[in-house]
Amino acid sequence: SAEGGQILCSELVRVLARGRGGFEFDLIGLLELKGLTEPIPACNVRWQAQGETARAPLPSQLSTASSVPFVGRSYELDTACELALGATQTNTIWLVGEPGIGKTRLALATADSLIGQFADGVWLVELGAWSDPALVPHIVAPSLGVRQEMGRSMMVSLTEQLRDKNMLLILDQCEHLGGACAQLAATLVQTCPAIRMIVTTRHPLALAEETIYVMPSLSVSDAERL
Repeated sequence: SAEGGQILCSELVRVLARGRGGFEFDLIGLLELKGLTEPIPACNVRWQAQGETARAPLPSQLSTASSVPFVGRSYELDTACELALGATQTNTIWLVGEPGIGKTRLALATADSLIGQFADGVWLVELGAWSDPALVPHIVAPSLGVRQEMGRSMMVSLTEQLRDKNMLLILDQCEHLGGACAQLAATLVQTCPAIRMIVTTRHPLALAEETIYVMPSLSVSDAERL
């Protein structure tokens, strides 16, 4: 329960408030609510102090191409786009590489290139700030505009509401939540055939159904151009 003067909100509210200045959100844990079969992630809402710089997280749905040049990765970008459009036996691509090698940038550049190819859009879910694997469906769902249905688990609600969607979903920074992300990806692929997924991680999970793309290092000439 909230203490005096404390304001709590759900993860859905936090997602909807993205990009609107004046507020900060801190995850405090799971909250049990009457009528829901599972607890939901709860956030503490803080008013941003005057003069404090607002954080500007990337939007959940990507709608415009990035203005940041993607230098030295044309081959990798072409390959990622080909895989994302389904030129493989799976619908999930795992972009694997060391920290700082450019996994997130490649995923976003792929999204930029494929905007318009998916009827229901290209979506980004950033998981780097979360540590509890049980929260993964609860974080992904509100980012996609999915609400938990009465008497159903969040995973069931997610798959039911995405069943007929044609979208590209990017799960970013999943190395610490690998098993939960793999389970989510496998479930969505099985129940939502028109969804394509890109998952960025430092380590592959050696799953039979995954397509792994290991990012090579930049050449010296390309690195100097950055």
